[in-house]
Amino acid sequence: KVSKGISGEGSGYAAGEGSESILDYIAGLDMKDSLYTDVFTSVTVFQSLPAVAKNVVMRMLWLEQGLQENVVMYWVENKDDTKSQESRKGGKYSHWPQVLRESMYRLERLRLINVSNGLLEIHPSFKESLRRYVRNDAPDSGIGELSVDKHAPQPDQIARHARESWERILQFLLDDYSIAAAGHQREGKNGISKDIEALLEFSDLIARDSNGEILITNKGFRFLFLPHRKQVWTFLLGYIR
Repeated sequence: KVSKGISGEGSGYAAGEGSESILDYIAGLDMKDSLYTDVFTSVTVFQSLPAVAKNVVMRMLWLEQGLQENVVMYWVENKDDTKSQESRKGGKYSHWPQVLRESMYRLERLRLINVSNGLLEIHPSFKESLRRYVRNDAPDSGIGELSVDKHAPQPDQIARHARESWERILQFLLDDYSIAAAGHQREGKNGISKDIEALLEFSDLIARDSNGEILITNKGFRFLFLPHRKQVWTFLLGYIR
């Protein structure tokens, strides 16, 4: 049988698990103030924002003072035919166009936008980091100081290696499911390192039974059907945690 998972009822992809994006993960951190002092982190967050949210940030990036809410509200034409759930329950932006309303909720959740006394302001650290990036004033990453590798792999070789490595992980999970469904035990090498195996277990994609045998969890089985981008993010999120 397929294991029910380490986390019991949390074996599916509920909010806060593998279905979340990098923005959802960052929104749950308590260290956003210090996080946004890093230029490259701020740029990554910006690049992950929805298009409308990016537009709001860029229009306010070079303002030295806050902007009136009613000015921002008219940046997007209101084509809502029906009111959304947020409108019906009366949220802070319930009277705004839906596409802008959703972006504002996202920006506030990430603390990229602060609203006070009818004025909108960008988080000061985030704003300064983006400004530095636009001015090409970002700190030197040190990459230019590295010596040239005469035997560096070609892009197609790197892509092939990454693809083959990822396919071994997926095959490992598929083998677990096939073996568990047939009632057999795993034999021989599994093709992945102990570190990767431990990461899969930490991410609740596999678990061990009372005999120490590896079984794929419900979450791991659903993982196999996720889009490739979400699979990679789920894996990276487990590593980050």
